[in-house]
Amino acid sequence: MSFGRMEDFLANNMRKRNNAIGILARDERFEGDNEREAANNKYLGYFMVAMSGALVIYVWYSRQQEP
Repeated sequence: MSFGRMEDFLANNMRKRNNAIGILARDERFEGDNEREAANNKYLGYFMVAMSGALVIYVWYSRQQEP
C-alpha cells in the first residue's frame, strides 16, 4: 500500500470513528478559535460567579434593613 493510499485509509477510519462517537475531528485551523472560546467561557464563568455573589449580598443586605 502506497503512503497516499495508507493516509486516505487512516483518514477514512478517523472520520468514521469520529462520526460514530459524534465528535468532530480536531482541525488545526480552528485551534485559535477554540482557545479564544475557552477564554471567553472562563470569563463568562467569573462574571456569573460575581453576579450570583452580588445577588446573595443584595438579598442578605435587604433582609437586614427590615425592622
